[in-house]
Amino acid sequence: LIDTCLLYLGEIMKAIIFLISLMVSPQVFAEISWQPYSEVSLRQATDSGKKVILGFHKKGCGTCYAQDKVLEETGVTENSNVVFLKVERKNKAHGKAYENYGLSQRQWAALVLVDKKGELFRVNPGDTSKESISRLAKKAT
Repeated sequence: LIDTCLLYLGEIMKAIIFLISLMVSPQVFAEISWQPYSEVSLRQATDSGKKVILGFHKKGCGTCYAQDKVLEETGVTENSNVVFLKVERKNKAHGKAYENYGLSQRQWAALVLVDKKGELFRVNPGDTSKESISRLAKKAT
C-alpha cells in the first residue's frame, strides 16, 4: 500500500512541476512564429496554396504553450507551406474567427487547420495529446 501511495505521489509531483514550469517560464514553449490573425492574412495564405494553422490562444495559457511544444516536436513548424495565425481571445477583431469555426470566445487552446476550401482538421479546446496534434501536423504537410 505504501509503495502504491509513493508511486501516485511521484506522478502528482511530476504534474505539479510541469504546471509550475509552464507558469514560470512559458517562453520555453513559445518558439512558433505565430502571426497575428486577420481575415486578409488568412485569405492571402490560403489563396497562395498554403495551409494555415489557426491557434485560438489566450495570453498566459499553459495549455496553449503545451500544444505549441507538441507542434514543434512534429516538425510542422519548419514547413514553409504552413502559416501560423494566432487568434487571440481578448482581441475583439478576432471574434468573427471564433464564430466562423464554431468556438465560443470562452474557449481557447484550440487548433484549426484550414486551406482554401475550408476547415480540414481540428484539435479541440484543451487537447494537448500528441496523437491529435500529430494528426493535424500530418494533414498540414
